[in-house]
Amino acid sequence: MGITVKDAMKIGVLANAKLIAGANGLDREIEHVTMMEVPEAVQWLKGKDLVLANNFALAKQRSQQSNYIQAMAAANVGALIVKNQSYIDGVFNVIIDVANMVGLPILEVSANVDYNDIIRPVMEAVINKESAHICRKIAEMTMVDNTLEERLDFLNSIWGYESAVFNTEGYPIALSPKGW
Repeated sequence: MGITVKDAMKIGVLANAKLIAGANGLDREIEHVTMMEVPEAVQWLKGKDLVLANNFALAKQRSQQSNYIQAMAAANVGALIVKNQSYIDGVFNVIIDVANMVGLPILEVSANVDYNDIIRPVMEAVINKESAHICRKIAEMTMVDNTLEERLDFLNSIWGYESAVFNTEGYPIALSPKGW
């Protein structure tokens, strides 16, 4: 659970970002912020990334720009952020055309924007939204008659680790996942 690109564009320095492509992808979700300097890094994306690029990766292999944007869209990237006037003057037309075709938002920020002024506020918004969701779910669980195992299953789904509740003698009385 993350925030949409549209929501991210209301945060801090991104409120001044210029949407230069992919307007039909503003509902894409962002859960991570990633810096990418080489095109090969696309393979390491988790999905729902807000990718910060200094345009170096875009400028190096002009013939591969279309593939680069398509690979980002296939990796379920939320949006790409580029700085204006870094390594290249603006973003090439082929990138804009492909991003519009695949619905990948590209935001342009001023060359003097510090990436930390993007990373921290966006991640705070993502974490705050996820925390609020978890708190609501925990509150809902306390209002219904869930078993201890169901509650542990929920917690397990959040943090991805096995969970157990032990009695005072140290014996497990509930496990998640079952049989662990």
